[in-house]
Amino acid sequence: MKEVKAWLDQYWERYKFYRNHWSCRFCPTDLTLPCLCDKPDPEYLFIWIYELLYDIQRLHKHERYFEKEMLEYDQIMYSEVDLKIWTYRNENLGLNTFDSFNRDYLDYDFHDAEKANLRVFGPNKLMLDTIVNIMREQLGRAGDRVVEHEIYIKREDFRNTVRFVQVFNELYFRRKILPERLEEYYNILMSDEE
Repeated sequence: MKEVKAWLDQYWERYKFYRNHWSCRFCPTDLTLPCLCDKPDPEYLFIWIYELLYDIQRLHKHERYFEKEMLEYDQIMYSEVDLKIWTYRNENLGLNTFDSFNRDYLDYDFHDAEKANLRVFGPNKLMLDTIVNIMREQLGRAGDRVVEHEIYIKREDFRNTVRFVQVFNELYFRRKILPERLEEYYNILMSDEE
């Protein structure tokens, strides 16, 4: 993560410039829409990677907090009442800030998922949703978006975060330690879909 922070600091001015002035030379888009080209414009790719790295750096700022929380968890793991308090206190982080952490960074084809590093950027990160793919097809730019770059962060840099997400999901979704809160959460999800 030190390298990521140094890189973000080094290229901050370039990022601001591209963020404020970029538009694709080949397709009619700017940063309000994704680039529709077969191969992303280099400046667009730079902006995308910068923002992905910035997001992972933002999430990394919780690592110290999670270290303390996991130490507390180890002390209270056999007390149902204390686990309920712990889970309730961490509900916002677990459901909102880190709800997609596993899917975003650890959900890729790897033979030993327990040792996998966090994938911040790779071929699947630029796959676009169905509507954008339809737009690309209409412009004659169908096909897979191939990106050769991959960026991984050492799992060790997020060891407390990974463990927190696993423990929180186990308590909240599998053990249903806060059943009324879980029901409320599902009700909110259902009402958002309607």
